[in-house]
Amino acid sequence: MDVHLEPEATVRDLLRGLPEANPALANHILTPEGELAAHFRLIVGGQHIDFLQGLDTAVNERDEIMLIPPLAGG
Repeated sequence: MDVHLEPEATVRDLLRGLPEANPALANHILTPEGELAAHFRLIVGGQHIDFLQGLDTAVNERDEIMLIPPLAGG
């Protein structure tokens, strides 16, 4: 999926663009405040955003961004 971002965009900017790019997906992964739901994990360039700058992590056009849904099992 492509989301148009301005130069120097962050993960937060990416999340703000999701409702326009894919409303159904946005409804599942975003809180009513537009934040990433706690049970999802977001990886930018192979690193979890919690080990970077969180939602303020910079993203650019070459970054691979992975959204990992909640998993269960045993």
